[in-house]
Parts: sequence; structure tokens; C-alpha cells
Amino acid sequence: MSFKCLSCTQCCKRYNISLLPIEAERIANYLNLSLKEFFEQKTELFLQLFPSPFKENDLIVSSSSFPKELTDKIYKECGFCSTHFLLLPGIVLKRKEQDCIFLKENLCSIHEVKPAPCEMFPFISWQPEKDLRESYKFCK
Repeated sequence: MSFKCLSCTQCCKRYNISLLPIEAERIANYLNLSLKEFFEQKTELFLQLFPSPFKENDLIVSSSSFPKELTDKIYKECGFCSTHFLLLPGIVLKRKEQDCIFLKENLCSIHEVKPAPCEMFPFISWQPEKDLRESYKFCK
């Protein structure tokens, strides 16, 4: 499938962009920031939870340690409540209101060193068996 970006910036307004360490270094260098400054000013830590059948591991957390509101939300969203979860930390670019922090006047201010998820969009669908036009109806 061919694709030509029309620079509508909808993807920059909809998605949290995760970073690999090498991408963080490259962007920090591009911005003339130390890696520490980059992490403090431009990124946020996020945690992903995945139900786990295992109970013994440094990354496994018991759901009994979660606030009740969180376990209630997990149950409501997923339809089940696991007793243990795999906890995966990650780093994402900060957002300014709803937009990526690097979206300036509808242009990417780090376009030359943008992270892989931005580079590969829209070819990173969560549902690869689907037509991309169906997965990303907002994309012209």
C-alpha cells in the first residue's frame, strides 16, 4: 500500500509516543540537552499492566497492592480481575494539552530525529490484518 503523509498532525494529537533509550539520546543531542535534562523536561514515566499467571518475578505485582478504584476499573475495562500483573515501565514524550510536546504550529520540531513510532506511522497498526484505512479512519 502506498502512503503519502498530508501533514494533518492527527497522529501527533492522538497517540502517546514511547521511546527507546537510543531515541532519547538522539533527540536530547538534537535539542542540545543532557540526557537527564531531556528526561526531566520532555518525557514522562508510564506503566503498563498485563495480567500474569505467574506470581514470582521482580516485575510481577499483586493486585492486592492496587487501590480498589484501579482494580474496579481493570475489571470494568477487561471483564476480569487478575490477582497478579506484569508491570512494564516505559518512557513517553510529554504532551502539551492533547498534542505531542514537539508539535509546533502543526509541524514536528524534531522531525529529523523523530522516534520510530512516528517514523512508521501508519504502518504500525494494532490490527495488522485490517486495512489501514479502517484502523486509522481519521487519517486522510
